[in-house]
Amino acid sequence: MEVELNCELQCEHCDGWFRSSVQFGYPEAFFDLVRETCTMSCPMCGTRTRYTKERMRFIRRKDNGSISITEGRFML
Repeated sequence: MEVELNCELQCEHCDGWFRSSVQFGYPEAFFDLVRETCTMSCPMCGTRTRYTKERMRFIRRKDNGSISITEGRFML
């Protein structure tokens, strides 16, 4: 059973990962809902980063303690 799903972005400038302020119920929802370019400021360096498949990952934490990471570039 899934307990938590977090969307993270990778900064275009410093390559650090940070939690997105926009969260989705499932990874595919982002690509179903967003039709225009969205950006978010990196909390580490302040650079505006675009939401793209190549710079997104989804971290699932299950109730049994397991964690899995799905990177956007590998999603169909």
